[in-house]
Amino acid sequence: MFRWMRYIKNRKALAGLVISCMILGLFLAGLQLISTFSGYDQVRIELSISWVVVSLILLMVYLISAVAWNVQLKVLRRDRRLIDAICDMGFIAVGKYVPGKVLGILARGAKNIAVSDNNAASLYFSAIDQVGLLFTGLYFSLFLFLVSQWNYSAIELVGLSLALFYLCYSSLRLLYFFYSFLGGSKTISLRYAKNYTFFAQVSGLFLIIWILTSFSLYPLLPDYLEDGEKFQIISIFCISIVGGWVAVFVPAGVGVREGLFVIMSGAIIPLDIALTIAAGHRIIAISVDVLFSGACILIMYNQQKKGGSYD
Repeated sequence: MFRWMRYIKNRKALAGLVISCMILGLFLAGLQLISTFSGYDQVRIELSISWVVVSLILLMVYLISAVAWNVQLKVLRRDRRLIDAICDMGFIAVGKYVPGKVLGILARGAKNIAVSDNNAASLYFSAIDQVGLLFTGLYFSLFLFLVSQWNYSAIELVGLSLALFYLCYSSLRLLYFFYSFLGGSKTISLRYAKNYTFFAQVSGLFLIIWILTSFSLYPLLPDYLEDGEKFQIISIFCISIVGGWVAVFVPAGVGVREGLFVIMSGAIIPLDIALTIAAGHRIIAISVDVLFSGACILIMYNQQKKGGSYD
């Protein structure tokens, strides 16, 4: 099924795939930015230090995602430098702007096939990483919603937190079990696949990713809101992110995420404020995607120019 992947073992073909995928993603990201917010005349967006803070948080999300991806690659018996895993995330940053959102997953998996002997296993693990992250987002958004709606004691919050972690941990183990059950046991290291610490580590990193992503909205919230209202809006934002992610045929969930956020937060903040917050965060996110993936292109280009490998 994946015989065509042997062609990308050629380094020139791989470089062409890397650059083509990223340029396509960057182009579509720009189109989405223009088409989505060009008609929002009532939105008044001003640059401030908050934008810098949000940008740094989103960059941190990609770095932690790279760490999680690098940890998971150990299951494929691969020890890689962190810089290479960071470059892998450049595919995800721009691939999500292609309808279907599979370009980033396939390109990242293909890049790893080109430097390993695990064939389609890299593709499957690239998909498992994203599916596991999505499940974690679903659980975390439910957790935030429950916490924002009712008052809990410290013991109850600890219990909810432990339940959240267990759900994330169990889902990740289930994904790996299905992969092994479907014939993938020969391509993975059982030392990691049966290691409880490994799954706990990846689950923890996934939760940190969602915590940072959700609370990246905080610097953009109006000062007049109370802490409880801000927390409710953050929980709504997390739910809207998951909704945009589930809408797989909408590039990066543009429009879906913002629509859900504006509708659900309407009882807390005015429409124009909600639109400004949603538009501002989206513009920052797209800008970070462009800059991050562009930096990844330069790093991979320099590695190839020097005659080094992507590993």
